[in-house]
Amino acid sequence: MKIIATWDDGAKQDFRIADLMEKYKIPTIFYWPCALNKSQNLTRVKQFLNLKECKEIAKNFTIGSHTYNHLHLKKEIINEEQAKFEIFNSRKFWQDETGQSIDTFCYPRGRFSIEYKKMVECAGYKSARGIMVGKLDDGEDPYYTDTTVHVGIKREEYKELTWLEYAMVMFKQAQEIKNSTFHMFGHSWEIEANNEWKNLESLLRNIQI
Repeated sequence: MKIIATWDDGAKQDFRIADLMEKYKIPTIFYWPCALNKSQNLTRVKQFLNLKECKEIAKNFTIGSHTYNHLHLKKEIINEEQAKFEIFNSRKFWQDETGQSIDTFCYPRGRFSIEYKKMVECAGYKSARGIMVGKLDDGEDPYYTDTTVHVGIKREEYKELTWLEYAMVMFKQAQEIKNSTFHMFGHSWEIEANNEWKNLESLLRNIQI
């Protein structure tokens, strides 16, 4: 079984997430928009990392692109030229700033048009993540990989379970499946807003293998 965590948006609380991921030795990707505090559609983030802080986290963790301005990659929202900027320039920005090869991408809110999904591949990324939950494998399409659980919030997919209960049910299933992937994703600002830090650490303690 493979375990991975991915965290989106670049909120200041990513520092606390980084500490927890390091403490429990969880392979982790941080997906950040380049514009950070000027990013769109992120009004619930109270405080963003600055570029210096991003570079500090990038010393120990993999960084992925979350577009340049956190724009939804839908043709009815942005045109082809704008999409190209969001996808190509965000990769170049984080490569220049972190020295990493930025190989993975995350669609803001999981939204995209097929043409822009193809553009992600053409930009040189090797994979891209969405926001669907309930999966225990990487899927067949590397440019739209799903996840297992969205941590810190209640989703309809969990039915009567809390997010933590759902996560543990899925983890136990993953243990019984050969070559499974347990993929948690979330937003540090949601963990903070919903006071879910203790539950997050409880999950991390219980998925040690």
